[in-house]
Amino acid sequence: MTPNELELYIAHELQYFRFGGDVSIRDYGWFLRNDQLAGYHDINRVMHLRDDGRGPSEICQEIIAHFNALHRRVVVDVDATAERQGFGAVLRSMAVLPVSGAYVAMRWNNETCDYAQTSNWTVREIDGEVEAHDWNELAGCDESGSTERRFWCEVGRMECRYPSITKLGAFAADGEMVAACTLFIENDWARIDSVIVKPQFRRRRVASALVSVAIRRAVAAGCRCIYLDTERDGVAQRLYQNLGFVAWAVNPMRRHMSD
Repeated sequence: MTPNELELYIAHELQYFRFGGDVSIRDYGWFLRNDQLAGYHDINRVMHLRDDGRGPSEICQEIIAHFNALHRRVVVDVDATAERQGFGAVLRSMAVLPVSGAYVAMRWNNETCDYAQTSNWTVREIDGEVEAHDWNELAGCDESGSTERRFWCEVGRMECRYPSITKLGAFAADGEMVAACTLFIENDWARIDSVIVKPQFRRRRVASALVSVAIRRAVAAGCRCIYLDTERDGVAQRLYQNLGFVAWAVNPMRRHMSD
């Protein structure tokens, strides 16, 4: 990922996550906030840290004070530019530490999507309130606890209400929605996210069918960059590689959090 691509990537990420809350652009960073889902760190964080002339130490102190006033964990994403400017080192000295694990940003690198659709799954944009409800419920299908399910269902509802996101569902022959994902397109870039498959339908190529349709839609819209984020070296990464995605950057925005 080149420096210019990184800037475009971060800007596109900000536009996508507007589905979940308020955005405040400051000279030294971009703040995302949602008071109803304070525990959802993707929409309660600071990103695109840049030195505004005061130095990383003073800026980081201001950021920490911001989160302390809200009685929340400090959540900051540190990209390569911010790391070079010293923000990562300052945050780590203040006990705002990188989260464990790694994710990889993957970029689609094929001119065509060769996955052959099967008759088992029909993939299309969701239609109507009933399908929207089913799409929301899929967001929490991996969670066993009722609190966690409600949390992710609410995230799904927020995504579903966001007009810039296309909601795709994969349906079995009997009409049951068995998988879902989002497709966000803006400024000739496309982001595929929230790929979820009901547990009993996994390893049956339904995710491949779903993501392939998202790719085709992005290509048809003239997107020059189609990307997604996934866990590094996980099962999903291998699936996306089979669909033409290649590793673009590891942890392009490395998340740092306080205890």
